[in-house]
Amino acid sequence: MPTCKICGRPVVAGPVMHSECLVQLVTEAAEQFCDNYCRWPLTNADLLDEHCTNCPMDRLMKLARGD
Repeated sequence: MPTCKICGRPVVAGPVMHSECLVQLVTEAAEQFCDNYCRWPLTNADLLDEHCTNCPMDRLMKLARGD
């Protein structure tokens, strides 16, 4: 039986959606959040990359893609 990628408990049924649709939805939401609400300065690309890899939105993106 598969387990949930978020909580680790067993999953009885799979999602009722296309995985590509989920990825698209999460990607659009993450882009809107990052562009409109993230207050991290965009002037230093190295610090921005480090900040983004530690951001919860990055984890959400990876879960949606199946990483």
